[in-house]
Amino acid sequence: MRTITFLLAVFLTLAFSPSSAADDADDKVTITFNVSAPGDTDPDAKLYVAANLDEAGKWKSDGVLLKHRDDGRWAGSVRVPKGAKLEYKVTGGNWETVETDEQGNPIENRKLECTADMEEKIIVLKFNTPPTSQPSTQPSAMQKRASTATGDIRRFPAFQSKLLNNERDIQIWCPPGYDNSKDRYPVLYMHDGQNVFDAATSFAGEWRADETALELIQAGKVPPFLIVAIANRGGERIREYTPSVDDSEPAGGGAEKYARFLVEELKPRIDATFRTLSDPAHTGVCGSSLGGLVSLYICDKYPGTFGLCGAMSPSLWWGKREMLTRIAANPASLSQCRVWLDMGTKEGSGVDPSSNVANVRDLGALLEKAGMKQNENLAVLIDDGKEHNEAAWAGRLDKMIVFLLCNEK
Repeated sequence: MRTITFLLAVFLTLAFSPSSAADDADDKVTITFNVSAPGDTDPDAKLYVAANLDEAGKWKSDGVLLKHRDDGRWAGSVRVPKGAKLEYKVTGGNWETVETDEQGNPIENRKLECTADMEEKIIVLKFNTPPTSQPSTQPSAMQKRASTATGDIRRFPAFQSKLLNNERDIQIWCPPGYDNSKDRYPVLYMHDGQNVFDAATSFAGEWRADETALELIQAGKVPPFLIVAIANRGGERIREYTPSVDDSEPAGGGAEKYARFLVEELKPRIDATFRTLSDPAHTGVCGSSLGGLVSLYICDKYPGTFGLCGAMSPSLWWGKREMLTRIAANPASLSQCRVWLDMGTKEGSGVDPSSNVANVRDLGALLEKAGMKQNENLAVLIDDGKEHNEAAWAGRLDKMIVFLLCNEK
């Protein structure tokens, strides 16, 4: 009986000891977020921190609420275990409004070692879609810009996909004389379709694909061809253009369905409506950044459908270089295609620019090892001094088109 009484006394002492509560308090620290948002952010919008720790919602897009203050900033705090390694991003409450770099590309997670109470001052450059308190009914500044689209551009507005359970606009640029000819034409499918033809719909400048195609055709540098511009889905772009979830972006992993959308829904409609050369040797898929990544993924998965691959500034860092690992394991698939790779030497996008260049060189080396030959069915261009933006991609688009459409495998 004395033993039981003693043990109970010890338990009660430990359980209700003030020093025990103090020790527990010392195991937690307070992280306060102080956020400066872009000027187009609605002052009445609520911002959030999405983070990796359970205390912050375990990557819920609305994990930690930030409230708008009188000084124009948004602020909020969270208690986390002392010494924890916090990774986070700022959102507008969902992954459609996650923060990006200035070009609208994904950024690496912000990282913080939580060793003591601290205030984190954050400057958000852009949101994928500016957070608002409620959907705006006013036309955006983008909609008010003058159109720069030229030539014969036809549209499938609100093209529906059962596979993706969404819809998007599809634009088809036809070469001069299309209606007066019975010829069939090669086709290049291009992602981020808003940026392909028109400054009025582009995020940060257009590719001038319509003007470039016309100049190349008129100069006799390429045969007449069709361009299919596939609009992205804004907040769904990251998910659709990535084959897996990356540490920096839990919203990834939808590339398989997006690829099927092209192969099973969009391409059959294009081939049925237009006079196309539908074989892989005359069918290409092209894009930049994540659009370059998904182009490689599509051609690697469906070389019997898409035989021409244009990967400009591909985000090969995604998923810890998952695409490089995939191709290294089975290079025979992609090596059936004609592949264009490029990268500017100043393309950081949250990582060391030299690593982006190295990734492209590594992929080129893998394909050469698999039997591909430079300037025959493989091109690797490192563009000195160029950054990660539409102006750089527009500047080398002509080279990519000429390589894809005029070189024999």
